[in-house]
Amino acid sequence: PTGQDRYLERLGELLGINRHTLEEVLQRQRQSLLRAATSKRQRQRNRQEPPQVPVAAAAFKQDQLEVFTLALLLRDPELKEFAETLQPEHFYESENREVYLKWVECSILEELREFVDTPLREHLEILVDHDFPTMDQKERTEALSHCVRRLEERHLREVLKQIATSLSQALEEGEDTTEVTQTLRKKDERLRELFATRVRRGF
Repeated sequence: PTGQDRYLERLGELLGINRHTLEEVLQRQRQSLLRAATSKRQRQRNRQEPPQVPVAAAAFKQDQLEVFTLALLLRDPELKEFAETLQPEHFYESENREVYLKWVECSILEELREFVDTPLREHLEILVDHDFPTMDQKERTEALSHCVRRLEERHLREVLKQIATSLSQALEEGEDTTEVTQTLRKKDERLRELFATRVRRGF
């Protein structure tokens, strides 16, 4: 099989779907791209900006994983060093993403409360008051590490779907797929690292 075939098979494994289903998804993507290419110029301009993790924002509205992660970080400043791999794009809810960005710039909760504007302050307090089981420091650290990995895994899966679409488009248009394939390889390797860490730690 070609390099593209191998990566498509690997992508199907990562996304939990078989090769036949993946090909159907890519075929639908190709058909959608062809329809877009024949649409009016204004519609084409509207489609130019790539979706920021499509469907994700709606699918994870009031996302409890994001809420729990932020609640842990807000309640325990000592956990900050364990959230170094966390990135703004891992948060699909805009309010959660904004709180995270403000939190990164503050050292204590009181400073964060003064830093956020009024519309965001209510959401911040909801996060601070979030109810979760009593945990000691070790349990909180493990819980945060687990949440951070899950957030990154979720984001990587969505990115891989976008890469598959880009690869499909490149193949359809006869373009060089080297850059897309290299990006897919890097994301694939990172996702496998996260899976390996989960297996070693038992979650």
